[in-house]
Amino acid sequence: MDSLFSEIDINEWYLFSLFFLSIILLIFFSELSLKKNIWPNHINRKIIHISVGIAVSLSPYIFTSRLKPCILALIFFTINLISYRNNRLNSFHLIGRNSYGTIFFPLSYLLLASLFWDYPNHITTSFLILAIADPISSIIGSRNKKNKFYNILGDKKTLEGSTAMFLCSAIIISLFSQLIFNDLNISFQIIAIITTSIAVTISEGLSYKGSDNLTIPITAFLFIELFNHLNKINFVTEFLVIITLIVLSLFTFYTKKHLSIVVLLEHL
Repeated sequence: MDSLFSEIDINEWYLFSLFFLSIILLIFFSELSLKKNIWPNHINRKIIHISVGIAVSLSPYIFTSRLKPCILALIFFTINLISYRNNRLNSFHLIGRNSYGTIFFPLSYLLLASLFWDYPNHITTSFLILAIADPISSIIGSRNKKNKFYNILGDKKTLEGSTAMFLCSAIIISLFSQLIFNDLNISFQIIAIITTSIAVTISEGLSYKGSDNLTIPITAFLFIELFNHLNKINFVTEFLVIITLIVLSLFTFYTKKHLSIVVLLEHL
């Protein structure tokens, strides 16, 4: 038995090395692409975001414990933080505006993996939303100059991008609903899917300087877990009614210029 566990541990260190080298290679080719002007830098960032995000989302099924993936996250969090402060890795950080997205990405994984490793399906779903829905919403939101823009906390967003975020999130959550909402009946699952997708979309719309790389997976995870604790139909219904009324009231005041979201946040 001891030899079996030793073999598993050795194999996982090989996987650790493979993950590490793969990300290093992605960074290298991204920097090379920027220097040689092979393609626009935003494409580099999308490729890295999607590929690393998918790899991260699968990590709970690859590693038996949180230690090695958390070490990886800590390493790249440190690399991104140092490179940002020293103006290095421009293919990551040079996007025409001040953004901490590359720092928030490993930080969000480090927080969820270190605290909630026993919820692999939650982690996978949350980071697939970040890896797939987020870049799709960005692509759709930026491809047409006639899109309808809005700005809440400083970063421009579009209604088209937010709509794409909601739809993609709902599709991803639906695909995993039998794993993350297996104790809920179909009515509960539909409510949970829609509400979680709305929450994720709001978190992306409120994001500032790349903070969506932190808020999207955490929001998705927390709402998935929330609905697993809401076992009574009446309580779920009342919860949704209250949340809906609050959101509608705040939106009405905001559109009537009676309430600034920024001022509201400053007083919380």
